[in-house]
Amino acid sequence: MWPKNKQYLQIRETINELWPEHIKWFKKLKAPTTPEEFALEICFVIHHSGVKAILESNAWFTQVYPVLINNGSAHEVLGHSGKANAVDMIWKERIDLFNEYQANNNKLEFISTLPWVGEITKHHLARSFELDCAKPGRWIAELADASGEAANVFSNRLAKETKDNIHVVNFTLEHAYRSGWLDVVNGRVIAGREIPNKLNRQIFSSNKTTKSEINLLCMCW
Repeated sequence: MWPKNKQYLQIRETINELWPEHIKWFKKLKAPTTPEEFALEICFVIHHSGVKAILESNAWFTQVYPVLINNGSAHEVLGHSGKANAVDMIWKERIDLFNEYQANNNKLEFISTLPWVGEITKHHLARSFELDCAKPGRWIAELADASGEAANVFSNRLAKETKDNIHVVNFTLEHAYRSGWLDVVNGRVIAGREIPNKLNRQIFSSNKTTKSEINLLCMCW
């Protein structure tokens, strides 16, 4: 089965040097412990669905979030009635929804039943809620297939072997594949372009990203 731990850890070291704040963000993910944490995360994802997340970020923090915690209505600040209805419903029913979520054995399926949560956004929430679900998409699917495993089995195996969480594994391998350091040819994973040396890594990672941009980029990845 591919990859061997040594191969993965070499790639992870490079990714960690290029995107250290992103890796830290994924490592800090924790399951929600209160109805408020649960509901706010869902409302945040609903608010950002289908839009340029960074452009909409200020609206969430300066308008939507203050309205919710003061028990107002999202209709006061959101121009999209469908999203506003969903946000209001989730915030109003947050205690019952959180209890149902906690009791449900198939948490990913439960998330998908929430209003305005689709196939993509449910995986954003699964990541934020620290569920062990591989991110869907061709990059991880092709690497897993070359290893003879389903994407979720492949990702969970690597997470267990390396002590990384599944989202760090997915972020690492997807970016390695997309960057051309890995390729899949005739069903086998092969080395692609040379992984950047330390000097090139420093040049590549010299453009700094703000903390709020990192949070949003990771959320929307």
